[in-house]
Amino acid sequence: MRLPVLAAMVATALAGCDRPGEHAAPPAPPTAASVAPFDFLPDAVLLITCGTDGMLEACNCAGTLEGGLSRRSGLFAAYRAAFARTFALDAGDFSWLDAADLRNEYLLRAYRFVDYDAVAFGVGEMSATPAQLARQMRHAPLPYLAGTVSPADRSVRWPAARIVRRQWGDVQLAVLSYLPKQSLLFAPAETVEALAFQSDDDFAAQAVALRREGCALIVVCQGDDETAENLASWCPADVIVRARTSRSSPAVRTAAGGARIVQAGGWDVVGALAMRIEDGKVTRVQWRLEPVDTRWSVDRRALSVFQAYAHLAARKALDAERGASVRHVAPTECAKCHPAQFAAWRASPHARARAALAAGGRADDEDCLACHVGGFRAPGGFVSAAQSPARQGVECQDCHRFNADEHRAADFQRRPADEKVCTLCHTPLIDPGFRYDARAAKARCPKR
Repeated sequence: MRLPVLAAMVATALAGCDRPGEHAAPPAPPTAASVAPFDFLPDAVLLITCGTDGMLEACNCAGTLEGGLSRRSGLFAAYRAAFARTFALDAGDFSWLDAADLRNEYLLRAYRFVDYDAVAFGVGEMSATPAQLARQMRHAPLPYLAGTVSPADRSVRWPAARIVRRQWGDVQLAVLSYLPKQSLLFAPAETVEALAFQSDDDFAAQAVALRREGCALIVVCQGDDETAENLASWCPADVIVRARTSRSSPAVRTAAGGARIVQAGGWDVVGALAMRIEDGKVTRVQWRLEPVDTRWSVDRRALSVFQAYAHLAARKALDAERGASVRHVAPTECAKCHPAQFAAWRASPHARARAALAAGGRADDEDCLACHVGGFRAPGGFVSAAQSPARQGVECQDCHRFNADEHRAADFQRRPADEKVCTLCHTPLIDPGFRYDARAAKARCPKR
């Protein structure tokens, strides 16, 4: 991704933030805005998202846009405050198409703050192998819903459920996910071969058993309209959530079997389904689509995750511009030839950047470390406090982005740290008063 695009992402995401600059203390969760009532008092409310496709925040345009996980979290918080019996479901296709892309890790970290009750695997997640998915799940624990798929290799640890259940008093809700093999027509062959699929007969029997236990039944269908209609003909679902989509439908469809079919997709909308539940059956519904807009407060915790991702992605873009990544060495290596510059750095706030985090109890917060230690997640850089005890601040190569062998070359041309580098960390959220010219004059290394 090009650097100007990432700069726009950061600026857009930060527009309208409430209290910038307070990064020593942990960010606060969003405040609850008011929510319009439904036409009846629901026994449960189902919030549905689908087709996030790796989009942490809105990007590429100026101004405050709809969408983004930080405002989605604000919407969820508002609904939970208004309706105690709220179940938040992501119906899948949340991943970016490249399973190994860094944004998938950071998206799932932000999902922790959005506070989902179930996160279903969709067709998009099947670009990863079961082993890759298992690693992602262990790194970012969430209530994953795998439904009808599991690893064919039973030695793979698979922390995903076939059913997610909730009970509020006498109201029981069970959520399943149906991912048939035919929906994976364009998935990598090695992924499909590595999966085991639950049969339709077993899935139907499981649904019937849940009905007998008195559960209202929500089924996520990872397929097209025809697949959803066919599912409704043999599965006793109350509601079918049509997934595998980035589009939303404002109307509830009723299938031949009586199940209601709803569809909400895209990173800028949330579907809200109010349900009356009697004797384990959904007897009345009201459906609406909620734009993820500025009515909802920003979750600064999710926004911090985005900023951490944007920093690493922009750093990668900077290195791509010059054609080489940075291999970090300790500042003491630089001091051998640049003692005056080393002395000035050691006396600067940059050298003590991690201490600013420690003051707020965030010394090990990965969403902050990229801007507070040397070479975070880079070759030769900070690994952990135990393994990198001397790397307690922003270091020489974080600003002067070149390698030691380049510096020693006869044709080396020094490139001073410019505004692109500084604004990797000095963003409107963290440092709203930052002015490059004034700050650079104070931070610049002394001349030899």
